[in-house]
Amino acid sequence: MAILKNRSRLYLIEGSINPLIKPFEVGFFSSKEEGFKIAKTRATPNLYDSLSKDFLNFTKSKKVFPSTSVHVSKDSPKEVQERINLSKKPHINKGREIHCVFFGGFILHFRIQNEEYSLILTKGDWVFIAPEIEHWIELAEEKSFTLVSFHSEEIQTFHEKRAFTDSNIYTFFKNEQEQ
Repeated sequence: MAILKNRSRLYLIEGSINPLIKPFEVGFFSSKEEGFKIAKTRATPNLYDSLSKDFLNFTKSKKVFPSTSVHVSKDSPKEVQERINLSKKPHINKGREIHCVFFGGFILHFRIQNEEYSLILTKGDWVFIAPEIEHWIELAEEKSFTLVSFHSEEIQTFHEKRAFTDSNIYTFFKNEQEQ
């Protein structure tokens, strides 16, 4: 279940979250149980096969296609670690993306209409990230997750168009702990 936090409130219900974060969207996807079991230790292309037809039709309606599946942990290959480290920096993408969390979780930070948000995503959550909106991730305490991603264009081209920003957006969970 996705949890959204802004400066003043905490939201737990998908129906309450989506109107606030539009054009982003968040929801819960269904998967065959073996998909969730496999994802505890690795990511494979067949994780896409465990997604429901309804969800795959939804991704088509967003004009994104399967692009990558990844398992992130301390033992991940160097290329994966580098991509995750870049995702931790505030950036803007030119295209659309959807990420489905099969195992573990992470925090997605972003700002929409001058309102700052932190979205906690865990097993079974998906998020649609609209283009041209500054965002970045923060790893959950476990520092391990598996996800499959859909992008509006080939992944290498997609990341080459990413623009890093020099933002000092408030990060809710870190700043609250420091105070």
